[in-house]
Amino acid sequence: MKMKNIPRLTANRILSSPSHGYASFITDRRQLVKIHCHSYYELFIVAQGYGTHLINSTSEPLSPGALYFIRPDDVHCYMDVTSNFKIINMIVPEETFDRLTQYLGGTFRDDLLSPPCPPHVQVSMKEFKSILTELEQLVLTKKILKGKSDVFFRITVFGLLTTMRTYDVVAQTPDGKYSLGLRLFEYG
Repeated sequence: MKMKNIPRLTANRILSSPSHGYASFITDRRQLVKIHCHSYYELFIVAQGYGTHLINSTSEPLSPGALYFIRPDDVHCYMDVTSNFKIINMIVPEETFDRLTQYLGGTFRDDLLSPPCPPHVQVSMKEFKSILTELEQLVLTKKILKGKSDVFFRITVFGLLTTMRTYDVVAQTPDGKYSLGLRLFEYG
């Protein structure tokens, strides 16, 4: 895949839309199957259904509770999705990511950015339900507080990124294999 042929989505167009509520449900197959990359970071969780995530030329199975952190320039799309497949997608501007990872310190930033494929985890059912509730509350907060809701957005992103460190992260090793049980975000 040559990068020049891959559509690059930009945050400005999406974030400036008055209808953007920090988190969006994506169910449209036409949108899901288009291979693309971003000018921003993205967090997504599979809310329901099953499919395959094609990411940086690697295929990975998707099921409810799969939480992914996508970096700018990661090339991805969704394939072979079931009719009820739904993800909740969050756009994370670079400035927000930079501030959060600076605050978290240590190797947090490098651990997210260095693997060839982006880190992802399969959260427990309890955590999955909690994340869905939090994302629904975030969307409502945006509708009610409008521009004053940015702090709630940053808190939610912070929570999702740090949630990933409590799980066994799935990451691709330099030899192209996958490692389960690698705690990329464990400190001390």
